[in-house]
Amino acid sequence: MDIATMSIGMHQALLQNEVSISVAKLAMNSNAQTSENQIDDIMNSNNMAIDASRGNNIDVRV
Repeated sequence: MDIATMSIGMHQALLQNEVSISVAKLAMNSNAQTSENQIDDIMNSNNMAIDASRGNNIDVRV
């Protein structure tokens, strides 16, 4: 194997590794943002009006 072929192969492997790392970072950032949005939604839903009488009565017929 000549040096040029080996050099190209090494650079392709390095590029593939860098792309994989970049995609993983994007996925991690996306997951972090989604988690933050879900936490914000949960925290803001506590301010909603809740009907306290719902769920207290159950109709049972056989």
